[in-house]
Amino acid sequence: MSATHHTNTTTVVMAAPQPTVVIQQPKRERFADKILLNLIISFFFPFWLFVWCCMCICEK
Repeated sequence: MSATHHTNTTTVVMAAPQPTVVIQQPKRERFADKILLNLIISFFFPFWLFVWCCMCICEK
């Protein structure tokens, strides 16, 4: 009888972690976001309320 001896070697190579890149897009300012300004303008120029509503409805 012959005795055989097997050695299993496992090599693990860890890659360096890649940095995470976060791209922030500038927030698009909407016409409806300026509520206080539009309310003040509406107080002095009542017609502005209708213009403001139309601008909010028409913006994409």
